[in-house]
Amino acid sequence: FGEKVGFTNKSIELVKDTNIGEIKIFAEQVSYSNVISVELTRMDLIAFKFSKLPDSFRIFQLIENEYKEIKNVDYDEIGDSLFCWIEEQDSLVFKYSVNGGLMDTLILFKENETANSLKKLKIKTTIDIYGNKFINFKTNRPLKKINKNRIKILEDSNSFKDNFEIKKLGRSISNYEFHFKVKKGKRYNIIMADSCFKSDNNSYNDTVAFGFSVMKEEELGIINLDLKKGIKKNIIVELIDSKDKLVRKRIIKNTQQITFDFLKVGSYKIRFIIDENSNGKWDTGELNKRKQAERVLYFDKTIELKANWELTEEFEISD
Repeated sequence: FGEKVGFTNKSIELVKDTNIGEIKIFAEQVSYSNVISVELTRMDLIAFKFSKLPDSFRIFQLIENEYKEIKNVDYDEIGDSLFCWIEEQDSLVFKYSVNGGLMDTLILFKENETANSLKKLKIKTTIDIYGNKFINFKTNRPLKKINKNRIKILEDSNSFKDNFEIKKLGRSISNYEFHFKVKKGKRYNIIMADSCFKSDNNSYNDTVAFGFSVMKEEELGIINLDLKKGIKKNIIVELIDSKDKLVRKRIIKNTQQITFDFLKVGSYKIRFIIDENSNGKWDTGELNKRKQAERVLYFDKTIELKANWELTEEFEISD
C-alpha cells in the first residue's frame, strides 16, 4: 500500500519541452476488506487487522460441537482492526464472514499458558481538554452495566457535578467518553468507585480516581474563522498545531463564522478539505475509476496565538 499514483483528465500531447502542468499524486483508496493478520492477544481476545475496516463482520466459535456467534466485537476505526472477546477453551476453532461474504475457517493455537485473560475489569483514562475536548476511558472488557451513582465528579473539590453523561465512542463497545461542561480556571477530580462498572463476564472494577486542571481564561486564546463558501460541497475545516497534529475539526455546509476556543498558546495552521461525498473525512483517489483524491487547501500563513488573544481570519473558498 506504499505506492502512489497520479493522473490527469486531459489528453497530453508530448512534444519537445512540453510542460504538462501539475499532477497530484496519492496513495489509492483501499476498497476491499482483506484480513491482514489475526492474533490471539489474550486467551479471551482475538485481534483482526484489515486492509480496510469492514462494514459488517460476523464470527462464530466452536463450543461443544456447535458454532455459537460471538456478539462482543469491538471496532477500532483508526487502526482498521476488530477485537473479539471469545470463550476460553483448549480448542480454538472459528468461522467468520466479512461484509456478508463466504465463511472462512480459523484455527488458533495457544502459545503459552501464562497469557491468562484478565479477570479483573481494568480502566485506562485519556484526557485532552484543549485539543479535541475529550475525557475518555477504555475498559479491557465490554461493559454490561454502568452505575452512575458510584461515579463522582468534583469541581474544585467542594461541589459535585450531577449533570454528566457517559457515551460510547462510535461503534466501539469498550471506549467511552464523559460529557460535562468544564469551566476555565477550575480543578476537576473524577472518582469511579469500585464496582461502578460490570463487564460482560460479570467482573467488576477497582476504584479509579484521576484529576485535571483547566487553565484560566487569560492563559488561553481564541481563533475565529469567517468562512465565505462559494461551492455547494461541504468543507471540512481542520486546525493543525506546530507538530502537524489535528487539534480541532468542523464540518461547514454554509457561509458562517466558526470559533475555536480553549486553545493553548502556540502556532496553528488551517487546512480545508472539499468533502465531495459528504462523509466527514478526506478520501484518497482510485485510478481504475478515474477518481481524483479530494482537494486539500491550506491557509497561506501560520497563525501565532498568544495568551488572552482573540484572532479573526477571513477565508473565501470557491471552485
